[in-house]
Amino acid sequence: MIYLPKVYGTCMGAYKAVNTALSINKDNVVVYKEILHNQSVMEMLKKKNIKCVENIEDINKNNEVVIR
Repeated sequence: MIYLPKVYGTCMGAYKAVNTALSINKDNVVVYKEILHNQSVMEMLKKKNIKCVENIEDINKNNEVVIR
């Protein structure tokens, strides 16, 4: 028998982080580290000019930063 959960997908923390990044209506939004390990979501953010940075040195004082 196969059991499926009633709810599955992105956890609430990752869901909130993605929605937060998308809701900031500025061109200078960066995400510190990957929000989640889902390449299609990361590509969607990239298309919306939301950059993912791996090093804190890549963040400048004008950036709006989302930390996962």
